[in-house]
Amino acid sequence: MTDTSSDPMSNSPSTDPWDVLQIPRHASREEIKRAYRRLLLIYHPDKQSTLEKGDERLIRLTEAYRVLMDPEARESYERGGNAHADGKQSPAERRARNPTRTISLDAFTYHPSGSSSESYYTHPCRCSGMFTITERELEDGVDIVGCEGCGEWVGVGYEVVEDSEDEGT
Repeated sequence: MTDTSSDPMSNSPSTDPWDVLQIPRHASREEIKRAYRRLLLIYHPDKQSTLEKGDERLIRLTEAYRVLMDPEARESYERGGNAHADGKQSPAERRARNPTRTISLDAFTYHPSGSSSESYYTHPCRCSGMFTITERELEDGVDIVGCEGCGEWVGVGYEVVEDSEDEGT
């Protein structure tokens, strides 16, 4: 467990984006970026081996930055305290709509099905976690997956190729 006695984010579980980024409400876009980058150096698992992957502080930090940098989300938050009009999506669902990059399925490692599991593909994330997608998800048209460690979302680039079977007709 991480020592949080001198950690300002552990003392305040606030989801207010200005509180999370430790900036005034009148902060400029440049000040928001600087604050985010400064705190990212503290809370990102690549920078601090003592932090657990998927640390809630990193998730709150990233969500706060996204809200303040997206004019529509910021306006919605300022109107009602919620960055999303429907208020029903989880943070993971919201991040999934905006993957950070696209990785070709060819770059994933294939794991054939075993006696009790279906076939799947994996690709390492920067945080040492894994992006995982199953063949069934691919067949269902899923093309965005999240890292099990840090919560980053990526697009999976692939083409669906239909099997053409000669049925002897």
